[in-house]
Amino acid sequence: MILYSNSDSYGVLPQHGQDTPYGEVYGKFIADQIGSKFINRGRSGSCNSRIMRTSTRDLIKLRSENPNKKIQALISLTTTYRTETWVDTNVHPEDQDGHFKSYLAGDGNPLIKQWVMQYNNEAEQTNLLWQVLMFTNTLKSYKINYLIWWGTKIGVVKPIEYSNPFIKDFYQEFRKDKNILSFEDFGFCNWCLDQGHIPFDHKQYGDHGHHGPEAHKQFAEYLIAKKSVF
Repeated sequence: MILYSNSDSYGVLPQHGQDTPYGEVYGKFIADQIGSKFINRGRSGSCNSRIMRTSTRDLIKLRSENPNKKIQALISLTTTYRTETWVDTNVHPEDQDGHFKSYLAGDGNPLIKQWVMQYNNEAEQTNLLWQVLMFTNTLKSYKINYLIWWGTKIGVVKPIEYSNPFIKDFYQEFRKDKNILSFEDFGFCNWCLDQGHIPFDHKQYGDHGHHGPEAHKQFAEYLIAKKSVF
């Protein structure tokens, strides 16, 4: 079996300004427990487009190289208040991810300030659910198992009227997928806080901060027990 993980910073345990994707993160704990090969392509600061684009490419390649192996994807998505710009050079040449850089809405980049001025929650959520639907159906077609959740706190993705015709069908598919923990009901940050964990960088980020190995280990146990797809 191959266990694949992708995320923003919540899945790579950033410490001292460096990601530690193969450190004591939930994916590594699960892989060790079930005896699986582990691949972690998470990167701090990633937007959802980067997470799903990179995951799609990686997982198609993994299936091509491993036609008979079980593949399980763990995908932690992020806030809709992130986007990306593409440039002429590869910002992450070691990953061959593409010529992009992700940004958070609060970054001082002039291009991002313009994006924030045009930000529309209905548009971002419609595109997000469309991406998730296309992503999950691609994985199904390649016979790749998946679990998807949001790393951020519940409420970071602001609710809209999901009965509107432009999003209704996307939303209905999204809600009935048992392998998606909806951003309306679940957030990795919330889950860790509910278990009594305190982010190690709480002074900097408050309840939106990052959790240490103890929280990651307990979350791994939760996924194994609750989802039992491993």
